[in-house]
Amino acid sequence: MDSKRECIEAVNALFAEKKAKNENLRLTRLSEITARFPEIKEIDSALKKNVSECMEFMMSRGRDEKKMLSYRERSRALQEKRAKILGDGGYPENYTDPIYDCPVCKDTGSVGLENCECYKRELSLEYLKRSKIAPEMKKLSFKDFKLDYYSKDKQCETGQSQYETAKTILAFSKKYVSDFNKKKINLLFHGSPGCGKTFLSCLIGTELIKRGNFVIYTSLQDLLDVFEREKFGREKSSESDADIFLDCDFLIIDDLGAEFQSSFSASCLYHVINSRINRKSPFIISTNLSLKEIESSYDARLSSRIVYETVNIPFPKVDIRLERKKK
Repeated sequence: MDSKRECIEAVNALFAEKKAKNENLRLTRLSEITARFPEIKEIDSALKKNVSECMEFMMSRGRDEKKMLSYRERSRALQEKRAKILGDGGYPENYTDPIYDCPVCKDTGSVGLENCECYKRELSLEYLKRSKIAPEMKKLSFKDFKLDYYSKDKQCETGQSQYETAKTILAFSKKYVSDFNKKKINLLFHGSPGCGKTFLSCLIGTELIKRGNFVIYTSLQDLLDVFEREKFGREKSSESDADIFLDCDFLIIDDLGAEFQSSFSASCLYHVINSRINRKSPFIISTNLSLKEIESSYDARLSSRIVYETVNIPFPKVDIRLERKKK
């Protein structure tokens, strides 16, 4: 299973490939020009020699403004001569200049000590590709969470309508994403099937990815299958596929309660949740179970972490799939 390190290595390789491609193009252009205009090669050699002599002079004798001016004037004259030859031959004067996909970072991926915006964008795309979030979800954002599937009629037990509750949950989710790097909070989305839990979980995940976080989505059963393969499968490797559930910046665990329950599954789930709590690495769990059902389905050690180490968010009882079909 892909790791955060592998995502970074893939993007670094992409930037190295860009630099190599653009440098090859520049060298091809230079060969073309020097073949047509041999004097360009002489001018380039003279420019390099001028720079070298200037640097040597500065290192050995300090600053002599008159001498420095002569170096600058020589460089300017050579560059003008070079530009004229190219222009007369029908080429732009910058035809053999270095070529960059991103002129800000010059395809290095960084500006000073910070990652360039182009690097962040490519890394986010790589994170998204490897996140396991469903392809149809990857192009969506919070604006795609439609509130009109929720009734505006007041609910007796809450005093709020489904619409008001869903609107509050959506606002909370947006703030959760904006505060993610300041507040490490775990979430528990619970409610009936089809009420929007998984959809909103994945929207949170995609928004966090856009902000440079490595996010992994998994159903609980898929997570357990990874642990099971490693325990009962072939010879173990030095790197565990299951490590990704501990190392990612944000983990989405879907369908708590739908897994085949056993002492092994409970042990694996406890290991993941407890490790992430100790590391202060946030996660979100979605489930069709109520809080009481969680406490009765899992032992106290595990259920207390699921229920009491998370912010519990109950969703309105509505089947959006059915409502969508009606509309």
